[in-house]
Amino acid sequence: MAERLVVEDFHQFGGKHCQTAALKNIEDKVYVSDRGEKLVGVTIEDLQKARSSKFPPFPPKNKLLKIKYPSKVGNLEKGIREAIKECYSNMLNPPMKNIGLAGKRLVKNVE
Repeated sequence: MAERLVVEDFHQFGGKHCQTAALKNIEDKVYVSDRGEKLVGVTIEDLQKARSSKFPPFPPKNKLLKIKYPSKVGNLEKGIREAIKECYSNMLNPPMKNIGLAGKRLVKNVE
């Protein structure tokens, strides 16, 4: 079952992403996933606030990413290997010092 997410305004920041799993208008809730095993219940109003957040570093400006899945999938093993290589490369050679492994080291030194 879903948990209720309670986040104060000062903990929100632009650029955070999550996957929407279900919309329940009757309950005024959206169920989202953010790398966790359980879905999290968020009110529609809270989701609207988050999507229009002006908090740095990357205000979302109500952007929405829709993914179209191909009707036919080619060599899945090859695609998985390419995705892992790309992720590995991006972690080791990020375009900015505050993301990837460099970003993790930066945050570790701040705490």
